[in-house]
Amino acid sequence: MSELNLYQKALNHIENIEYEYGVHMDYEEFVSKRLPSYYNIQIDNTNNNYQGHVGIIYTFEIEEGSAQITCGYDKNRNEIFTLECNDVFKNHVEDKWKIYDYKVKDD
Repeated sequence: MSELNLYQKALNHIENIEYEYGVHMDYEEFVSKRLPSYYNIQIDNTNNNYQGHVGIIYTFEIEEGSAQITCGYDKNRNEIFTLECNDVFKNHVEDKWKIYDYKVKDD
């Protein structure tokens, strides 16, 4: 798959990440490229770093700071999957679920 096609596939995958983690990544900012320092997708073909797959690194802003999700692209299955997330993102998701659990218990 060409890097341009993989970039488009990575853009399309944002919706899956948002659904999986319950976050809003501002898809429009990735597409517009108005804030490339804050909202970008990096394709890294250094396969050794991503369990033998092509790396896709999403960088975006959330309330707590700069979040980063590292994914791998499995070309044999034609799928993108999450490998790791930075601490800013992990804490954001954990805090969000704590608030949700608290509200559910109160109801």
